[in-house]
Amino acid sequence: MDSKEVISAELGAYVVNNRDIVFLPTCSVCGEPITDMDDANIMVDGSPLANSPMIQIGRDHLQRYEGRVVVAHLRCDDGRRKPWFRASRVFVRRRI
Repeated sequence: MDSKEVISAELGAYVVNNRDIVFLPTCSVCGEPITDMDDANIMVDGSPLANSPMIQIGRDHLQRYEGRVVVAHLRCDDGRRKPWFRASRVFVRRRI
C-alpha cells in the first residue's frame, strides 16, 4: 500500500445480474467494492481509546476508538492499522 490517504469505511449499493441489490463495503485504499469478506480486514486507523469517554448501555461499558474505521482488501492492507478483524466477522454476507 502506498502512502496515499485512505477513506473511512463506507458501503456502496450494487445491483447483481440486474435483479438483486447488495450492499458491499468499499475498500478504503483502492476504492473497489469488496466482494469476498474473507479476503478483507476491517480495522482502526488512528489513535486507540486515547481520552475516549466510557459510556454505559445496559450492563455493558463501551469505549469508542478515536481513529477512523477502515476496510481493505488483504492485498491493499499494509498491516499498520490495529486492532483489526477479518471482515467476515463483521459483515454477514461472505461473498457474492
